[in-house]
Amino acid sequence: MYIEFDLPQGSSFAGTGYIHQLITRELVEWAEQHNNIKYTTKTIKFKYRVCFEDDAVYTYFQLTWPETAWQRYRIVRDLNNR
Repeated sequence: MYIEFDLPQGSSFAGTGYIHQLITRELVEWAEQHNNIKYTTKTIKFKYRVCFEDDAVYTYFQLTWPETAWQRYRIVRDLNNR
């Protein structure tokens, strides 16, 4: 299971890098604010993935993440992406 943010695609990678940086900064602040939650991240193409060790953290993330227009995400449960 993991959380996936869509990064903007287009002719300029500046927008992609900017949004990636904003999400990263918000994620660091969120994790510190909520008792230093441990996570790992990975960027694949135009997807930014966040993984937690405990599945219960995904529910907590949904309840506490300050969602805005550029921070839309989805939780991927099927690791085979069917």
